[in-house]
Amino acid sequence: MRRGQVLSVHPLSRVNVSSAPTSDAGPAAVSAVMMPLSGAVLLIACLNIANMLLARASVRRKEIAIRLALGGGRARIVRQLLTESLMLAAIGAAAGLAVGSWTARFFIASVVPLLPTPLQLEWRPDLNVIVATTAFAVLSALAFGLAPALKISRPDLVDDLKDLGNVRPAGRRFGTRAWLVVGQIALSLMLMTAGGLFARGALKAGASDPGYRYEGLLLASIDSSLAGYDEAGGRMRLRDALDRLRRMPGIADVGASSQVPFGERHESRWVVRPGQRGDARVTPTYTVVTGGYFKALGLPIVRGRDFTAVEETSPSAALVAIIDEPLARRLFPNQDPLGEQLVTPPRPGVRPAADNEPMSIVGIVPGIRDWVTDRDPAPHLYVAAGSHYSGVMNIHVRTAGGSDGELLTAIRRQLRAVDDRLPVVELRTMQDFHDRGLVLWVIRAAGRTLIGLGMLALLLAAVGVYGLKSYVVSQRTHEIGIRLALGARPADIARLLFLDGARMTMIGLAIGFPLAVMLGRLLSAEFFDTDSFDPIVLTLAPLVLAAAAALATYLPARHGMRISPLDALRTE
Repeated sequence: MRRGQVLSVHPLSRVNVSSAPTSDAGPAAVSAVMMPLSGAVLLIACLNIANMLLARASVRRKEIAIRLALGGGRARIVRQLLTESLMLAAIGAAAGLAVGSWTARFFIASVVPLLPTPLQLEWRPDLNVIVATTAFAVLSALAFGLAPALKISRPDLVDDLKDLGNVRPAGRRFGTRAWLVVGQIALSLMLMTAGGLFARGALKAGASDPGYRYEGLLLASIDSSLAGYDEAGGRMRLRDALDRLRRMPGIADVGASSQVPFGERHESRWVVRPGQRGDARVTPTYTVVTGGYFKALGLPIVRGRDFTAVEETSPSAALVAIIDEPLARRLFPNQDPLGEQLVTPPRPGVRPAADNEPMSIVGIVPGIRDWVTDRDPAPHLYVAAGSHYSGVMNIHVRTAGGSDGELLTAIRRQLRAVDDRLPVVELRTMQDFHDRGLVLWVIRAAGRTLIGLGMLALLLAAVGVYGLKSYVVSQRTHEIGIRLALGARPADIARLLFLDGARMTMIGLAIGFPLAVMLGRLLSAEFFDTDSFDPIVLTLAPLVLAAAAALATYLPARHGMRISPLDALRTE
């Protein structure tokens, strides 16, 4: 029996690339937001198609009336119209699969270099994707093609045969087609807001830092365990590497840690004050560091001191720790933590080890963030590398000037001189390490996806407005001719048509704005530090949408004001 070990049983994650048991809760949360937003784009497209089918049905009223008068069955006409809708849906689904495959290939190609382990990801759609796409296409065709088909197949034969079916009843300036466009505008505003908030969040995440500056900071990660070294061999090679790097010209400060903020590896442990109950414990980030680590990062020692050379290298040194201000406020409220003790208790059922002994607090440092998505600094516990061992160590090098590329090359030579078998896992600038982070990639990819969905929704909404207003102009040509013959000016005609479009746009924006605010609150609460009521996004999104709708309204209105009165009066 192996004592001192804990077996964790956990459902296997489909996306986990580490040895720690995790779940699919994170990807599931992203999917829970992305899928409804993608469905909103589908709904906008379906509303657009339904609007066009209704307009086409108005044009075909006389044709359908003649077929019904000659004995054509209504079921056969509905079947023909649904077949046309299904053909449109099939073409759209095929195009969507092609674009989706290309997009998936692009995203996979961009994320594979960032993964900590090599993975083979398949970008081609499988049977489940094809079946789901087919099902959505059929449901969309039935949901939005059936109503126009039923409406056109049940006309007023007398009026339609006299070609009076297209005459708009008085007082119906805002009919079904207008409400469909209003729905498109409302949904488009919601999607554009989501894309803008994600884009703003991605910009903030890309420009953020853990709490210390990246300029002039280099990172070199080594893992002595990959070369087969035990604890003694790993300690010796880390000590030699630090000594060599500290003597290099152009280097100001050097320190090492077992994990890097905004990195993919994270370790935490329970911490309590001696004598406290277990429910009073805190779970801070647990980091093994050497002396000079805080100086290399540019973090000042707020109170107390740094680790000494003996504490950095000797396993027999006294057990000491440095905590940050967030942990000090949690464990020692209204009390000076210096000189106090804390304990990292073992997990239930695990025999206490040497690193579970009480440690004396010798210093306090400012708080930093562990993840790009953190809103505030998290509690941290820093322990000396002499009394606590980690085979993976990240060496932080603060330069005193010079070219980063030349210094990185020189650092690699020095690490090779320590031991040519020592694996150098990372060697880059801290800014490059930050920019290539997997979490940041996810945020940026989500931002790009939502921006694309927002732009697509904007295009569909503009096409919907343009299509409706063009149809209205064509249907009201005779009316426009009468108005012009009675003395109306072309500018009056344009104003009349433009005001109808502006009314639709304003109603759509009024409905969509509360939806956009609610969506912003959801995204801000679930994902990253983004203001749910971002004034820039909530101002620009309606303005851009209103401008696009205004342009889509203006073009048909300009055509209407150029109609010749004589030609308009001759129009049937």
